[in-house]
Amino acid sequence: MPKKEKDIYDSEPNPNISDADRRIRQAAKLADILKLLNLLRGNGRWNVAALAKEFECSERTIRRHLKVLEFAGIPVFYDPSERCHRLRSDFVFPVVNLTPEEMLGQAIATLTTKVPGLDISDGAEPTTINLAATNEEMQEILAQAGELVEVLGLQLADHSQHHSMIRSVQHALLNGKQIRGLYRSPYRDKDFELQIEPYRLCLIKQAWYIVGLAEGMTKPHTYRVARFKSLKMI
Repeated sequence: MPKKEKDIYDSEPNPNISDADRRIRQAAKLADILKLLNLLRGNGRWNVAALAKEFECSERTIRRHLKVLEFAGIPVFYDPSERCHRLRSDFVFPVVNLTPEEMLGQAIATLTTKVPGLDISDGAEPTTINLAATNEEMQEILAQAGELVEVLGLQLADHSQHHSMIRSVQHALLNGKQIRGLYRSPYRDKDFELQIEPYRLCLIKQAWYIVGLAEGMTKPHTYRVARFKSLKMI
């Protein structure tokens, strides 16, 4: 009998998981579902297989996400002619009532996560776009924030070529997986392969680092993301 696939979002309580880790997993699940909804709102053709590849998860997990949207009353349907899932064209997000201070905070978060070095994910912009689409006041505050607020002088290292690697680390941390990659060290003449159990992804001074335990080592070390030639979750 084939071994049952383990899903990181299994609802059965696990006594070995702390409340903090459980909340992190719940937040990760919610973030994935919101990202899924955002993809379905676009013009792409997304079926279960394509979504599983995008999220680096199983097709079973994607089907569970689609069920969550269905139970929430969001009209997602499968279009057999296009062979993909669609969001009904007349569906709109409900208006979220935010105070001006909350809207300004969201606008500033959007600007901050666009700064080179901090733009390691979609950041706050997709949420801001969704809010602005149904809120004229949010549109005005966002425009004013863009004119009046600038994020300057952080002098962060450019990680624009390493977004996929950072995403792999994020997924590995959320899924409890290891990562493997080709690393370039200033203390060695040649690149070498590392297999790491990651503990944290940290912004230290001006660059992103992985804190983790490498295979064959007895204590954790930090590894600069920009020094990886390749990196993937295993």
